[in-house]
Amino acid sequence: MISLLKSIFIDNWLKKLISLLLAIIVWFVVDQSLTSTKTINTIGVRVINLPSGKTINGMQPSGLLNKRFSLTIAGKKSHLEEISPSDLEIVIDGSEFTAENIINIQKKHLISLNPELSISNHVNKVYEKTLVINLVPFATEKIPIYVSRPIGEAPKGFQFLDVWPYHLNMSVSGPDEIIKKLKTRGLKLTFNLNDISKAELDRINSARQKNVVSFFIPEEWKTINLPSISDMPLRIDDPEAKFLRIDFIRSDTIPINFSIPVALFFPPEYKGPLSPSSISIGSSDLITSIKGMKLLNKQLYTRGVSETFVKIIKNMVFLSVNITPGNDEENIDWSIQFVNPTALEDRYLSTMITEINDDELKDMHPTLREEHLRNRFRNYMNRFSLFTAEDAELNLNIQLKGKEILLKESSLSTPPASF
Repeated sequence: MISLLKSIFIDNWLKKLISLLLAIIVWFVVDQSLTSTKTINTIGVRVINLPSGKTINGMQPSGLLNKRFSLTIAGKKSHLEEISPSDLEIVIDGSEFTAENIINIQKKHLISLNPELSISNHVNKVYEKTLVINLVPFATEKIPIYVSRPIGEAPKGFQFLDVWPYHLNMSVSGPDEIIKKLKTRGLKLTFNLNDISKAELDRINSARQKNVVSFFIPEEWKTINLPSISDMPLRIDDPEAKFLRIDFIRSDTIPINFSIPVALFFPPEYKGPLSPSSISIGSSDLITSIKGMKLLNKQLYTRGVSETFVKIIKNMVFLSVNITPGNDEENIDWSIQFVNPTALEDRYLSTMITEINDDELKDMHPTLREEHLRNRFRNYMNRFSLFTAEDAELNLNIQLKGKEILLKESSLSTPPASF
């Protein structure tokens, strides 16, 4: 065994070493000299130096086209085996483009994005392939953005109130035809309430101690995706975007510490069996009469509005019993109505502007601030509801018995939506 190992590794060792080195050199030379061809798909195409006022459909702000290209190349096998589409890019100089251009892709158009790959040394040939590029007019316009009602659910303990502003604009550049379509139909921006945590709203609330908690939209949310224009989200550049907020109202219960009158409503075309003048509101545990006025005799509450709003509408709200054509006399409809809502809205606006201590609202243009506050008041009126001490929404059963309208609290009162 020893003699065998000696014969293999020691006898004539110098000749064997030289032979091994020569074999390695020959293998390396042959390997480096071997060539092959390879088709590489999805290579990016970038166009530079386009004529002023022109662009290409599908071209991104970086100059990359949204269409990928495939090329067959020949070169050193050892390098071609490792090449991927991300290592290469086709770059075309558009300085001499006309309206329609037929480009024969050659080796000169190919650049390497990989520092270890040299086009001149490792690629011998690019099999020509034709690329057609059509130039179109380039345009920049202000595109309207409509901020819609958010999706998702508000964090527990809060109720979605409003999103503001409702309308923004942003500058968008691209092919004239696409820009015109965008300007005509506008863009929609929708946020998701599920992306806002209760902890964040609690933090804001603890700092300001107000009924309304305003969550100002982070900068990274103020973007629009337009794949036909850009492969990256586009930032909304409207200066008013700094006011973009989602307002929440704490779902605290607010007592209604005033009496709510009850009135009958008859439409002019009422043709019931009785004359409206002969119908009156009957007495019950739910109704009290003071100086001939019928009032709800029950401690009620509301939620989803501010305490300021409740103070403003005091003595200017009533319960309307709506005796309308086709109404079921065993279950008459009712609604909450406001007296002179325009005057109430003006009063709310005056109160809020006087008491304003919100730095962001102070920075608003007066016209924009007024619009914001008026919209908030209307939102309060639309959502105003009555609740009982049991935290259930007030549910009334109203019937016409003889010549009297009888109001009773229904046992089918439903709990409010959870917040």
